[in-house]
Amino acid sequence: MSIISTGLSHKTVPIGLREKFYTSAESLPSILKKIKQDSKYIEEIAILSTCNRFEIYAKVNNTINAKVEIVKFLTDHFLVNSNSLSKIRYISKILYSNDEDDAYRHLMEVASGLDSMIVGEDQILGQVQNALEVAIEAGTSGTFIHRLFEASLRAGKRARTETEISQNTTSLSHAAVQLMLEVTKIKDPNVLVIGAGEMAEQSLYALHKLELTNLSILNRTYKNALEIGDKYGVQAFKWSELEDKINTADVIFTAMSLDKALFTKKFFNRSTKEKFIIDLGLPRNVKTEVVDINGISLYDLDSLEIIVSNNFAAREACIPEVNLIIEQETNKFTKWVTERDSVPYITKFRSEVQSLVEKKYDGFLGKETSKVMALKIMNEVLHKPTQEISSTKTHLQTAPYADEICRRLNTEIAYLEKEKIT
Repeated sequence: MSIISTGLSHKTVPIGLREKFYTSAESLPSILKKIKQDSKYIEEIAILSTCNRFEIYAKVNNTINAKVEIVKFLTDHFLVNSNSLSKIRYISKILYSNDEDDAYRHLMEVASGLDSMIVGEDQILGQVQNALEVAIEAGTSGTFIHRLFEASLRAGKRARTETEISQNTTSLSHAAVQLMLEVTKIKDPNVLVIGAGEMAEQSLYALHKLELTNLSILNRTYKNALEIGDKYGVQAFKWSELEDKINTADVIFTAMSLDKALFTKKFFNRSTKEKFIIDLGLPRNVKTEVVDINGISLYDLDSLEIIVSNNFAAREACIPEVNLIIEQETNKFTKWVTERDSVPYITKFRSEVQSLVEKKYDGFLGKETSKVMALKIMNEVLHKPTQEISSTKTHLQTAPYADEICRRLNTEIAYLEKEKIT
């Protein structure tokens, strides 16, 4: 038995290639079933598919042949328009692969956020959980894959509770919200988000998590603002209400795609209250001249980069602690696999030795005495070799210990026969 992981990620291929392999949660069960049903070598399988990675985790009975089957599936399923031979070479070149301990460790690094584009991000932990649930639903996850994913989820949760790997944001939108909390003393500020693109939505999401009661979103295309607003339970406003909303807001996040700055002094001349403006646009959405108005503070992307840089450094400082957790959980899982793997070999050895000892002594000891003696000698002789078998990493290493068992046993029997113990 061996567990392998095979895949690609943002670290190995650009987004254009990752897009080809992205698989929705809805289609994963049928893919998992097909791979397992068509394979002679894959016994259990789960797939982790996100926008930044596509990884297959499998329990296999033949590592080399299982990898060949995986490559063939990927070429047939995802690259249908290419020449067969070139497809196989192409897939083989862009994939990375891990076996045994390296496979365990890799999934734990993924779940802990160390392998993410943004180190320590939280979303990946839920994605690992979903990958396990889909495999269970598809009936392709057995004891080994289930235990591996559970161990990895435990490592990921420990990393986030025992270290600060996820406590300092490294995204601009979340940094903007962090900046807002630092500069405004208002407990529940009136916050306006202008825009409906990715940056605006990420900002609204981060604000929504704070459970603020005075959030609103506004965009030139009302439909887009309404769609995002409904998603987070936030009221959307039409562009015609822009100036009124600006004047009543305590904090403004603007993240519009513009050729040049749209917001000038005239938008804020009616303002009678202190106002914080966080400009997430590139090019910038707000003219720097607005800071001439009393009570207005303006922050742009450069202001946020300092926060992101400091936070990234804080997360990086936690990596050794997270690695220690991963090492502990990897060792625990490896020990479980080793013990489970060794059970049939230990049982077989003990059965064979018991039979051999009983036959040897049955000729010159009474049957009952023979059985008691045989069991006593067997337990004494097998104690150390049994421990050694349990501590080996794979069943392929049990042969030397089997030889040790036989050598010790034969020595003991020869001694007893020589002494004529009765």
